[in-house]
Amino acid sequence: MSKKKMILIAICVVAGIVGGLFYYVTHIDWNAQKESIAARFSKTSGRKIEFTGNLSVSLFPSPHLEANDVNILNDETSEKLATVATLEAELSLRALLKGIPDIKSMTLIGSEFWFIVDENGVSNWHQKQKSQLLDMDLETGLQKLNVRNSLLHYRNKKYDFNQELTQVNAEILAKSLVGPYRLDGNFVKDSDHFGVAVN
Repeated sequence: MSKKKMILIAICVVAGIVGGLFYYVTHIDWNAQKESIAARFSKTSGRKIEFTGNLSVSLFPSPHLEANDVNILNDETSEKLATVATLEAELSLRALLKGIPDIKSMTLIGSEFWFIVDENGVSNWHQKQKSQLLDMDLETGLQKLNVRNSLLHYRNKKYDFNQELTQVNAEILAKSLVGPYRLDGNFVKDSDHFGVAVN
C-alpha cells in the first residue's frame, strides 16, 4: 500500500470519528438530561443546582455547555443563594462522551448572589455536609471560574448591616475543587470602583 493511500485512509478514519462525535452530540436532547447534569453539579459543589432554562452542548470551536436561568440553592435549607442568567462551561470531550460534565472553565454572566450572615455569625452558604466528591472522582474538576456583570447582596443580621456590590467581575483560579484558590476582580460600591486580589 502506497504512503499516499495510507494517509488518505487515515484522513477518512479521522473524518468519520469526528463526524460520528458531531452527530452524537448534536442529536442528544440535552434538555432531557438537565436533571442528571444538575445532580452531578450538585454532588460536586454540595449546593443544589437547578437548570430552569434552556441547556445546550456544542462541539465547535471547542466542547462547551451553555445554560440559561440557573438557580443555586443551599442543599440543606433550599434557600436561594444565587441566580445565573447565563452559564457557559468549557467541557472535556472525553468526559462528555461518558455523559459526565467535566468542567475545566466556567463563566457566570448576569448573576445575582445573596450572602447573608445570621445572628449567630453563620452564613447562608455554610452547610454541615461537605461535597461528596472524592479525590479519585475528579471527572468534574473546575479550575477556573469567571463572574461577569453580576450583583452581590450582603446582609449581616448580627450587626444590622446591609451592602450591595454592583458590576461584579472576577476570575477565580484553582488547581482543584478544594483549592488552593486565587481571586482577581473588581466591583462598584456606592458609585466607587474597587479592585481586589486574593491568594
